[in-house]
Amino acid sequence: NSLEGRFDGLENRFDGLENRFDGLEKGMDSVDEKLEYIDARLGRLENDVKELRGELVYRHEFEDALSRIKLLENKAGIDSGK
Repeated sequence: NSLEGRFDGLENRFDGLENRFDGLEKGMDSVDEKLEYIDARLGRLENDVKELRGELVYRHEFEDALSRIKLLENKAGIDSGK
């Protein structure tokens, strides 16, 4: 009878562990779903950044172009308003 009680106790503990693992598994599934969502958003952001890079003018390039325009305006006698 004592041995049977011990087995029952072990069985209850294993059932408890199984329930805890089920809970952990559900939690991991939720984390996986969130990570997939985040991964998809990051992919879209990466694509957006790549597109923006094609449209980007770096400051030194812009300043160089402005100075060239200013030089041409001065040579042509055009008052740029500045």
